[in-house]
Amino acid sequence: MSDDEMVEVTRSLEKYYKNYTIYMRSPDGKGYFLYKQKGVPIEAVRIKEKRHPDKLYITLQDKIKEVTAFQRKYNAQLRKEIKSNPAAAKEILWKTMELSLAEPRTQILQNIKETIDIVVAEYLETPAVAANLLEVSAKDYSAAIHSVNVMLFCLGLGQYSQFSAEDIKLLGLMGLLHDVGKIKVPDEILKADRDLTVRETKILRRHTEHGYRIIKDGQLDLRVALSALEHHERSDGSGYPDGKLGNEILPQSAMIGIIDAFEQKTSCRPGRTPLKPIEALTAIREEVGAGKFDPEIFKTFARSIVGLH
Repeated sequence: MSDDEMVEVTRSLEKYYKNYTIYMRSPDGKGYFLYKQKGVPIEAVRIKEKRHPDKLYITLQDKIKEVTAFQRKYNAQLRKEIKSNPAAAKEILWKTMELSLAEPRTQILQNIKETIDIVVAEYLETPAVAANLLEVSAKDYSAAIHSVNVMLFCLGLGQYSQFSAEDIKLLGLMGLLHDVGKIKVPDEILKADRDLTVRETKILRRHTEHGYRIIKDGQLDLRVALSALEHHERSDGSGYPDGKLGNEILPQSAMIGIIDAFEQKTSCRPGRTPLKPIEALTAIREEVGAGKFDPEIFKTFARSIVGLH
């Protein structure tokens, strides 16, 4: 088996060891050999005391099977909770995204569309759903939490703009997956509580290109891939990765650029006090005045969030 066919599961061993054949690397590092057969448990004490090889693996096929099963389970729970229990529903959305972003392969990305279908269907029937979900905050910050919040703001903007149901779903999917490329960025850069070096900044900025390739390989609508690539582009050409001008940027990418900036300014992050929505909008309006963001998209977004706060 090649490296492309294997996925490390050491940090989540308690989740996988019961149901899957587990492998370890051969001493020469050039292949894998059996560590335990499917159905054979690893003693809990061995896991607790880490009396096993430093790195253990399952096949990619098994990982996709496991993630798909959890996605279906979470979607069933989401249908039950989304209207009556916003806290539980948002927790489910976070778990779904954490699971999906950890291994964003074709089948897993395709399954996310079902999650979007559930949220959009309930939102179109009861617009207060998005507002209720946004009121649920988290103590810790993560890529999954950010992505879910961006998705909810996307739904509000799509609805306010009188998009069709399909276009609202598309914009929501873009919001969920806009930062998927960060899976390729080392944690020490993503979680750094200091200013990044020039080299680290270049590595971080490549998440847009990584996201484009991941989504394109996942066989989703090309516009979803483009929004991952372009959401840090700016109207005056000062953005990245390509320094595109306003008329070269997909409109949905420009929308997500503003929403992404707003969510970052209003969310709880380590070492940063969140701004109130009006303060965040004022700060972004200054960037609009400097030519960074499209003024019409900003006005529409600002109006759309009035009903979400």
